Amino acid sequence: RDLLVYYPPQPDYTLEMLNRYQDQPWRVLPLRLRYAWKGMAKPGDRRHFTTLLLPHAPTVNPAELAAGVTTLADSLNLTALRIAAIKDREDWVVLNDTGDAVTVGDLETDARQVHLTIITGRTPSKHLLMVGGSYVKLKGETLTTAVKDAVVDNKL
Repeated sequence: RDLLVYYPPQPDYTLEMLNRYQDQPWRVLPLRLRYAWKGMAKPGDRRHFTTLLLPHAPTVNPAELAAGVTTLADSLNLTALRIAAIKDREDWVVLNDTGDAVTVGDLETDARQVHLTIITGRTPSKHLLMVGGSYVKLKGETLTTAVKDAVVDNKL
């Protein structure tokens, strides 16, 4: 298996790659990749770095996988990604620190965490994990409702 490392773009952040293969090809990790911010931090400043790690079968063109990742939101309080990088599979991931009602793309929720997987051609075709919320809707369809701050783990 290979691993796609995806960083949603952020202003003032830089993608850096260090290639030490020429110097020491026997190293376990000759390539190092990171998303960096340079500047003077001030008291009260908050920064966040979002990283998506996507294991996948080896491929000649990993850029096609990266093109299947859509950043719907990426801020201090809300990160939402739609991952349609693997054939017949779509994942929605939401990290909502405040638990406020949010709409990201076609997904609506008040949950603190959501992971929705949709697999075409399988029954059941959806799996939903919701933590700390009361509802999840996709394209206007209610996928689950519960008491506030519930944990739901359902095949739909």
